[in-house]
Amino acid sequence: MIGVYEMKRFFLVFVAGIMAVSILSGCSMFSTFDQNVEQQVTGGKVSGAVTADEAALSWLGVPYAAAPVNELRWHAPADVVAWNDVRDATSYGNVCTQVSGGKVVGDEDCLYLNVWRPNTNEANLPVMVYVHGGGNRNDSGNNYVGDKLAAQANAIVITINYRLDVLGYLTTPALRTGNAVEDSGNFALLDIQKALQWVQGNAAAFGGDAKNVTLAGQSAGARDVMATLISPEFKGLYQKAILMSGGETLSTVEDGEATADTVISNLLVSSGTVADATAAENWLKSASDADVSKFLYDQPAESLVMALPSAIIRMQTFTHLFMDGTVIPKEGFDVIASGNYFKVPVMLGSNYDEFGAFNLLDPAFFPKLPTGELDQPENFDTFTKSKEYGSQLYASFCVETFADRLYAAGMTDIYAYRMQWGHDLDVANEAIVKYIGATHGADVDFVFGYEMNPANKMFPGAPLYTDENAPGRELLTTAVMNYYGNFLHNGDPKVSDTVTWSKWTPTTEQEKIMIFNASDTELKNEMSDMYWNRDEVMKELKENTTEDQQKVIDGVYKGRFFMIGVED
Repeated sequence: MIGVYEMKRFFLVFVAGIMAVSILSGCSMFSTFDQNVEQQVTGGKVSGAVTADEAALSWLGVPYAAAPVNELRWHAPADVVAWNDVRDATSYGNVCTQVSGGKVVGDEDCLYLNVWRPNTNEANLPVMVYVHGGGNRNDSGNNYVGDKLAAQANAIVITINYRLDVLGYLTTPALRTGNAVEDSGNFALLDIQKALQWVQGNAAAFGGDAKNVTLAGQSAGARDVMATLISPEFKGLYQKAILMSGGETLSTVEDGEATADTVISNLLVSSGTVADATAAENWLKSASDADVSKFLYDQPAESLVMALPSAIIRMQTFTHLFMDGTVIPKEGFDVIASGNYFKVPVMLGSNYDEFGAFNLLDPAFFPKLPTGELDQPENFDTFTKSKEYGSQLYASFCVETFADRLYAAGMTDIYAYRMQWGHDLDVANEAIVKYIGATHGADVDFVFGYEMNPANKMFPGAPLYTDENAPGRELLTTAVMNYYGNFLHNGDPKVSDTVTWSKWTPTTEQEKIMIFNASDTELKNEMSDMYWNRDEVMKELKENTTEDQQKVIDGVYKGRFFMIGVED
């Protein structure tokens, strides 16, 4: 069957033919895109490439701001520095400084983005700007290749790099200059804002429509995007939002300042400036803001991103998204109830086993896996309950909680999905289903069309992706891309030749959430009345676990993002 966008492209070619006379006479009725890999953008010309399958054009490593180095560190991103020659845009720019695999990689000079578009002459295409996940501490937009989505969805796909870790989020009186926006400490959000401003000025160069922009994000990227919905700084910069496994994770300025003190204290010791934590505390008490500021600016980026331990989706270690009162309202998401948010169509996504991989990797369980202890009945029962209820709490945190908040405020253009592929034994191997299922990030591969899920190589000899389930996977990938494509074009993901996607409603026993799934050979998408209420999940958890199991699970859940707001 011909897809929606294949039909659209065919129609445009047909119309172009019958309108040849009008075009030749200089009376074209619609604008077109110059299919040239060399394009003019803010700062100068860039030269991209045609993808290997010739289905898309790409421009990689395009700067959208000046390098945030030296005196520009911990400031709002500055304008791009112009260049004279045509800039090669066939390779990625630097990833932002981060800890990866136990070592520091990347560079502070990292404010680059990547652009993909269909290899056609069609103009005025919708634009999707994608904010990667990684806890706001690692990963890169370079890891999400947008050519397949761009071609299938008939849209511009842009992925961005933004400042990470304490280079992206740090609030302390020592860094404040009186500029309320910069004093927020939300530098990563300001990078996202700058990227969107770049899109406003440059979308047309790639055949995009600056008035039809969707801001999308996954995991920490989705949490960032969620925060932009209540930030006055983002007014008019996008028209739709996609939140994949996000959640309401904001921090108070006070908590942020406490984290900053920990960062400074750790740096004082690690740099040899003082002997120990007590000496660091004394130094902080006596130092002026100017002294602290100079000390922080003197630190290499490598030391800064090593100053805090890994958070592993726990909030208390690395506070970010500060409710400063300028970039993010002091009331946080409570402002939505009074209507103070951007009323744009929203797609909310989650995965059936959101907590699967995090649960397995928790110290309470992971050491028991190679020894076989995890499979002993008393351990496996606790593990399974922790995975099941943790996933429901996490997925509900990503979808139901925020969808209900928006709905209560009068928002109706809300669409929700839950990726179930990987949860069932009819497509995934026993080890994956048993230990992780359709875990956090399972939906990403179906959005971008690339096999990136770490579960594919987690269990030797038992891959997630097989020749047997490839036909169903490919059908599901196409379906997901088409739903996304319709949302990008129209703010409504409905697709006429598959399951119609209904809007969200908290009404009991009414279909409200799209379940994405497939067998080895067929699509199994369906609308469902599934609804995971966080309070009810917590109640069921306590009723169905022993005292000893509850103690273990409490330790596993402690400090997790999805536990914010859950009553004990």
